[in-house]
Amino acid sequence: MKTYYCITLLATAALLSGCTNTKKATALQFEWGNIPSQPDLSWAAQVGSNQFPDSTRILNAEDFGVTNDSTVLSTCRLQHAIDSCSRAGGGIVTINPGYYRVGALFIKTGVNLQLNKGVTLIASEDINDYP
Repeated sequence: MKTYYCITLLATAALLSGCTNTKKATALQFEWGNIPSQPDLSWAAQVGSNQFPDSTRILNAEDFGVTNDSTVLSTCRLQHAIDSCSRAGGGIVTINPGYYRVGALFIKTGVNLQLNKGVTLIASEDINDYP
């Protein structure tokens, strides 16, 4: 029985010695608070998005039944606001500050989903909410 433990200990020691990293770890540096005054949206042209929608129409998601309640799934009502904005020719969909549980959202052409300060979207834990 002692031989078995001895072999196990030797095998474990060999595995652990192969996993050690002899390089000294370097900390990643990030300048907190030093952000550019304008975001870098150079990538936007490659994916077909615009900085601002062509329309100045503004729809509030609350008008479509979206409520500040993190225990209620708001996906359908928020998606309805996005779809309605798109059918009307585009614009901006805003959400009042609060906590909203959502699944997959599909932003449409010409629609900007504006998330202002104080808006928190909480991902649903149900995999069925992500088709």
